[in-house]
Amino acid sequence: MYIDRSPSRIAVLGIIIGSLLLLGENIALATCKKTNAQAIVFEFGVQRYKHTVEHVFLVKNNSSGVIAIDRLTSTCDCTSAFIDTNHSSASQTIRPGERIKVRVTLDPSHLSPALVTRSVYVMAKGMSKPFAVLEMTGVIRAGVSFAPRTLDFGAASARARVTRVVTVTVDKAEVRAGESLRLRPLAPEVDVASDVPATPMGQGAAYLTARRFMVRLSPKARLGLMNEQMQLEAVDAKGAARKLGEPMSVFGQVIGSVQANPEVLAFGVVNKGEPQTRVVTVQGIKAADLAAVKIVCSSPALKAEIQAAPVGLPDDYAQLSVTMSGAAPLGGFQGEVTVVTPKGEQLVLPAYAQVQEAVAGKS
Repeated sequence: MYIDRSPSRIAVLGIIIGSLLLLGENIALATCKKTNAQAIVFEFGVQRYKHTVEHVFLVKNNSSGVIAIDRLTSTCDCTSAFIDTNHSSASQTIRPGERIKVRVTLDPSHLSPALVTRSVYVMAKGMSKPFAVLEMTGVIRAGVSFAPRTLDFGAASARARVTRVVTVTVDKAEVRAGESLRLRPLAPEVDVASDVPATPMGQGAAYLTARRFMVRLSPKARLGLMNEQMQLEAVDAKGAARKLGEPMSVFGQVIGSVQANPEVLAFGVVNKGEPQTRVVTVQGIKAADLAAVKIVCSSPALKAEIQAAPVGLPDDYAQLSVTMSGAAPLGGFQGEVTVVTPKGEQLVLPAYAQVQEAVAGKS
């Protein structure tokens, strides 16, 4: 028999060590050339994402003629199949009323956690359509899962200490002996207040461990839209950490008493050696509080100062002047200017520029 080895086709593989063997008496009824084959479905339920699923299909020739198997093809590289030669006909032809065994293996380790269906086509010589279609379907469970999947704080004040609860469920095979679980924020907008054990629920709970984390909006959260992440880690007794799964997304909008116009410092295309200044109007800071305002620039190429707004503007308006020096490096420039108010609120202004060599004869 010929096995098609082209991309996305089936490969001849032995039984994968450590796979979960699931046997069944599925029978594919062979049809004549004029009839389409029907799919024979094996539902494997919920499976751990690092554990292979193996199933034996029994394929029967229910026609009046001899069927010669040409090849097996698959819809995914994650699926392999071969004809088990331990049957009455070793010639890989099926006489009327005879059955053969087709062993199909699904390796879900590179599939996204979800409901999946993968098929194997049994192709016969002289037939343009499959003699039988063998399907494996079920749910691949993630090694790490979050509930809820994303954390949304909505619109909240930086000083309100808004709290959200997230439950993390982990396959026990992911955690080594002596390790503990830690949910680490990747930005200062949130922090983890506490965590307690949780009880895994549902099918396969014996293979799972879970913890419930209290995540709160940090008083250091920067004002504006928040699009951050948290990473689950396994930490050993020496404090060494390794990542588990993909990061969890955190969304929301941090609202404060301070606003800026414009919200972004866009310097555009500038010549190296030529300083550029942008002016921002800041609402929510009174003239009497200006001395207590702290300004932090992320790059030595940026300098900023704040002063009272021009005459005619309300008392709680101020004017922020930001200068990008001529020493800014060539190429794309990104930086930040953070205005920290006496209340501890942080107003962050991103700065962007494209620095080029000055052209001779042009200002």
